[in-house]
Amino acid sequence: MTQTSHTRHTIRSSLSLLALLYLFSLIGCSTPPDAQQINDHIYDIAENIENKNTNDILDRLSHTFSAKHLRTKEDTQRLLMLSFLKYKRISVLLTNVKVSINEIYLDQATATFNVIATSNTTGGASLIPNEGQAYRFTTNWEKIDDEWYLQQAQWKRAFE
Repeated sequence: MTQTSHTRHTIRSSLSLLALLYLFSLIGCSTPPDAQQINDHIYDIAENIENKNTNDILDRLSHTFSAKHLRTKEDTQRLLMLSFLKYKRISVLLTNVKVSINEIYLDQATATFNVIATSNTTGGASLIPNEGQAYRFTTNWEKIDDEWYLQQAQWKRAFE
């Protein structure tokens, strides 16, 4: 192999490697698919409930948010604050999260999931919670400026 052909081979290999690294960087930086974004938001909301981060929860709600017995975001804020005062420790377990993007209106989606919520009013480290309940949630989401926001939530006790 001559010096020139070896140099060309090295340059081609280097360029190929750079192109491959560039493609991997694009994959790593790309926005996750819509369904994954909503799924992540649902888990973030659950974590924020456990950590009592009211503002982070409210930031994920649409300006037109409504829910069962909650007509506004302000109603939701009051409910969260009262719950956080009443229950010293809250645990949220999510199961069967299913997200469906509307096939016609791609900025709308529905997510259903089960929630097992437990709490301890005493705040102690007991293994068995004082209270708990299982719920089935149906939520509607809307995409605004490439971000998904919770628009509506309905729930019922899982065993009713």
